[in-house]
Amino acid sequence: MGKPVFWTPCLTHKAIRWWDTRARVLQMCQYIGASRDAHAWFQFPIATPVIHNGVRVRLVKVFVLFRSDPDVVLTEVHVWDGPRRIDAFAPESVVSGVHDGSRGLADLVPNVTAWTVNQRPEVFCGLSVAARIHFKAQGAISFTSAGADFDF
Repeated sequence: MGKPVFWTPCLTHKAIRWWDTRARVLQMCQYIGASRDAHAWFQFPIATPVIHNGVRVRLVKVFVLFRSDPDVVLTEVHVWDGPRRIDAFAPESVVSGVHDGSRGLADLVPNVTAWTVNQRPEVFCGLSVAARIHFKAQGAISFTSAGADFDF
């Protein structure tokens, strides 16, 4: 069985605290958090094969790669297949700093920046990965990639 890997650049973001006017987007993949204790969700659509040679594709793993200031931390990752949430993960420890893929596969750390989807669900609509970021203090985060491993 093949195991294609799809990497997607940061395409969209969605902030929960939309009323916080001190937060602003600098570039498509960089976000400056403003007030202390702010939280924001960032959505990443993943290029997703759904059927390969007549067989529905299964999701194996997801990952999020980024670079952040020390007080800007990844707290949750949700995986969606269309409108259906497939899984949710929380890093084992506080995750901030350089996890941007510059060290190659060494940046894909299990339960820190990469998560295995245990039930290996079939994909029906197409995936998106959502990352919840906690801005403990003012700081910045730049996403370099979010992606998934599939099996068929």
